[in-house]
Amino acid sequence: MLVRVPLPLTSKHRKTFDHQRTEDHLRDRVAAGYGVRGGVNHEGWIDFWNFTTKGTANRMPGIKMARRAVLFSNIERNMFAVSEFQPGYLGYSENWAFDRNKTIAAATALRVRHPTYPNSPVKAVMSMDGRVLMADEKGRYVIGLDAKTTKDTSKQRTSQKLSIHKYVCESEGIPHTVFTEKTLSWQTAAALMWVRAAVLHGLDIGGDQTKLLERLNADFGSLPEHITIGDYCKSRDVAMKWKAGTSMLHLRKLVWQHKVVVPMDIFPVFGRPFNDLKKGLEKNAELFEECRKQLIQINCKGKL
Repeated sequence: MLVRVPLPLTSKHRKTFDHQRTEDHLRDRVAAGYGVRGGVNHEGWIDFWNFTTKGTANRMPGIKMARRAVLFSNIERNMFAVSEFQPGYLGYSENWAFDRNKTIAAATALRVRHPTYPNSPVKAVMSMDGRVLMADEKGRYVIGLDAKTTKDTSKQRTSQKLSIHKYVCESEGIPHTVFTEKTLSWQTAAALMWVRAAVLHGLDIGGDQTKLLERLNADFGSLPEHITIGDYCKSRDVAMKWKAGTSMLHLRKLVWQHKVVVPMDIFPVFGRPFNDLKKGLEKNAELFEECRKQLIQINCKGKL
């Protein structure tokens, strides 16, 4: 008689913690600082192998922080990029874990069911997609962010979970917002990545950035309308005897430093008229208005 012997589950067939979701295990993870550490040593509450992601998951290198951010979708990537681009940005912590006692109390107050782990009665530790540390002339503050598709936000269960996140954040004096694929257009997101790539280049490209900035200020609004940003940078390379592409790399770095503003509503940016550089400040203010409302809320400061 043949006896069917079950094969042992491997990491390919199971999700992390499915075999070990106990209260003691969760307490050990919280004590180890997962999801709450912050700073350069931050490790999110969840990682790639914990669940199936929607979109492109990646480890995105930070420019203003000395580590890579673990991001699970293109929406999270855009959310991180626009956060780090803000002048008042100080730090970013992805997959920030909430105090479970607070989320349970929030679920009770809101009269919604608290999430549990699969096939388990254990209450789940809920985590927020992003926690941004910002600063302005009035001091430091924190903003809570969640990245969801518009389709997901229309689902009742997702809406209930987000309401728990918002309830806990507001109880701590932290503004909370939801970042969707409609918050930032793909053209603006592509332009941001284009600017970031120049800063991450990290090589000595030669040339004098200060001289280029001085020349840019002198030429603003004085060139014919048909001259594009790309054409201008090529002419600067020739005039200053720089290696081809040097002026464009410096220009992108100046944009990152907020010394020069380019319109980011159409990609590629280098195809825009050079005179649009002068109009860029007003145009970008319109483009990022929604993001700034969400990321920089001057009248609603969070506690550190």
